[in-house]
Amino acid sequence: MSTSMPDRKRPRSEYDAEATRAADLSNHPTLYFDDGNVILRTGKTLFRVHRSVLAHHSDALRALVRPEQGSPQLRNCMLVVLEDEREDIEVMLQTIYDGMRVDFETITIENWPAVSGLLRTSTKYGLIRVRSDLLRLFAREWPTTLEAYLLKESSPRPVDQEDLIVHPACVIALLRETGIDDQALLATLFYGLSRRVWQFSEPATGAHLTPLAPADLERFVRGVAALRTDYARCALRPTTDVGHVHPGCQVELERLWTHGVMHTILNTRDLLGSPIENLEAVKAPFKRSTFFCPGCRQNLISHYDTLQKTMWNRMATTFGLT
Repeated sequence: MSTSMPDRKRPRSEYDAEATRAADLSNHPTLYFDDGNVILRTGKTLFRVHRSVLAHHSDALRALVRPEQGSPQLRNCMLVVLEDEREDIEVMLQTIYDGMRVDFETITIENWPAVSGLLRTSTKYGLIRVRSDLLRLFAREWPTTLEAYLLKESSPRPVDQEDLIVHPACVIALLRETGIDDQALLATLFYGLSRRVWQFSEPATGAHLTPLAPADLERFVRGVAALRTDYARCALRPTTDVGHVHPGCQVELERLWTHGVMHTILNTRDLLGSPIENLEAVKAPFKRSTFFCPGCRQNLISHYDTLQKTMWNRMATTFGLT
């Protein structure tokens, strides 16, 4: 007579726990809700979330968590395996559960992983409001109008903040990755990058340019050459095409050009590297001089205003972005 006990089927939860241990998976410390009905897995991390919350915010997320016959299960929840980075999904879910608020005051290297991750996921999963808020943040950080750019550049910045600036090449690469073709924003970034790169070796490589795709690297090199040539032509020669100047003011113009403007140009930190900023500095001697009549002074200042605005407005064309 057999005395063996009948086999007992183990609860599904035991199998789930065993499978989780075998795969070395771990629950996210804050984005794993016991009452969630969908588990998102990215790498070794599990996010247990609510189908209704995700589905409410975009068609892409609604399709992602829609239950189908034969969908994988884990812990009595639908399991969705993602290829995204853990940090990208983390910041996306935090934003969704925080009411879709983009809380970044500015963009620095400290929050750049979160900002870039959120832009990638908001683009991929159709979070239109979040993506729009991020692009407005980018436009504040890298202004697309000359007036806003000069205002930001003239604003005092603490010395300890200089090392926190995100490199423009990284931003350009992210915009390309996420399909953002904002010519004005890209133009500002290419110009910002040109101020950080003085000369090129053959081939043009290095940490400053590594993030750029080959096509962007080529347009950058060509654009820098064109930009600096334009600046040399308009600024590093006597102002003979500024319109009418009274004979009495002409003497002051020659004196001021030799002892004021040229001194300003030649003593800038980088002679050709920051043409927009340098043209702003060139206007200063004319604004300070008391030897011009009001009309001639304004005529000279307007001349450099026009050069500066033309250079800025042509920036997208200069860098081959149009």
